[in-house]
Amino acid sequence: MSEDFSDDIYGISDVVRGARKIVVVVGRSGKDILPEGVKTSRLLREWGTRMWTWPEVLLGPIGEKILVYTRGAQNWQTTPEEYSKLNFAVKVWSDHDVARQLIDNYENTLTLSRLELVILALECLATRVKDGTTKFADGDLSYALMGLLRQRPQVEMSDSAFQAFARLSLANDSDRLLERMICLLPNDTGNDSALADSRPDEDQNAGTPGSSRTTRSTPNGAATSVRTEAKKHKMRDYYWAKMSDYWDAKLWDVEPDTQVAGIAADDTVILDGARGATVHWDTFQRVAITTRETWTRMLTRILVRCTPGWLFLGIIIIALSVNNPGGLAVGAIFVILAGVLTLLSPMLILHIYSGKVWNSQPWLFGFEGHMNISEIEKRIFGFPSGRLSWAPYSSSMSQHRPVRKPVVKDEYEGIDPTQPLLGASADNQGSPRISPTGEVMRDFTIIDTFTM
Repeated sequence: MSEDFSDDIYGISDVVRGARKIVVVVGRSGKDILPEGVKTSRLLREWGTRMWTWPEVLLGPIGEKILVYTRGAQNWQTTPEEYSKLNFAVKVWSDHDVARQLIDNYENTLTLSRLELVILALECLATRVKDGTTKFADGDLSYALMGLLRQRPQVEMSDSAFQAFARLSLANDSDRLLERMICLLPNDTGNDSALADSRPDEDQNAGTPGSSRTTRSTPNGAATSVRTEAKKHKMRDYYWAKMSDYWDAKLWDVEPDTQVAGIAADDTVILDGARGATVHWDTFQRVAITTRETWTRMLTRILVRCTPGWLFLGIIIIALSVNNPGGLAVGAIFVILAGVLTLLSPMLILHIYSGKVWNSQPWLFGFEGHMNISEIEKRIFGFPSGRLSWAPYSSSMSQHRPVRKPVVKDEYEGIDPTQPLLGASADNQGSPRISPTGEVMRDFTIIDTFTM
């Protein structure tokens, strides 16, 4: 691709802003007569799947109708169809409900913040990537979005899709787009199918150059669409463009404390000002805790600590009272009491060192895999006493249920993430979690002794 041709493509938004009228001509390439059964609405939907036609409608002259000519139809050169921008979006775009908000913004009937504009624009552009828009460069999505923003970085054909967006974000640093986006947790991290999802082909591109469908046989006799596979591979390049968050957070809900200092190879983000904490992966450590003193705990401690003294006292009294029945009885009582306390000592010691924790030494322990919470307490505190609990919202694997006797309204408690969710199938519970790179994800457990 020549540099002049590249500049023309990525400067299309400036051309459209200066236009007085938007005219769309649809048809079949190389055919002066429209094939039977091909309608204007179908041709317009094909035209609307291309990424670079989207800003043409969005940035067109305010209040002007869009003229549509269908090449090959009767009287097509003299009788165009006319559409307002809103009606055109409904007729042509599958995401018209989102696109109409952007149209209202550029028609001055609705005011969107810059963050709202970016979110809606990314959603619309990602839809066109799924629909198989013509590709000029890996960063096309960001370069199309660039025409809607004030600062526009230099187009670099060697940039990956993420690097192109990072360049755009750093140029418009007042919005801190990238810093906000890396704080989101996509709600499909456990399944990559949504990243590669695309609408059925519907033969909507039949008859257009480069859109023929090719199938190949698989060992089980099924046919796989090569074109659909190409779309899936293509969407993986835009994993970062998903605006959905597992916790339903929006970009404007995020106030980042860190700053992106640069972008390295393999789409690595370099952060400045990030805070970290030490996680001990080698072994568990003894955790100091503070409990409140009670009269039962104080009495139990006295009984346990005095047990050896009462035993020796009883033995001495018995030894000195050989001919004294009363002394023998008193000594026997002390010996029996010491024996009973010795037998009960495990339960008494558990009572002394159990109870509600009012303060604890902050540690972060981590290990790969899953462990029963009672076993974790044994390794940290020596015995299970219900001090630790599963966090109800700490990650996308966390599960929770309503508290039986809630203190506040809609109070929930965390449960073991390996327990099946109510109403979930066994297949979904046992299926491996796949990362956006196609690798099977491994589970890790983090223990916070500060929040317990």
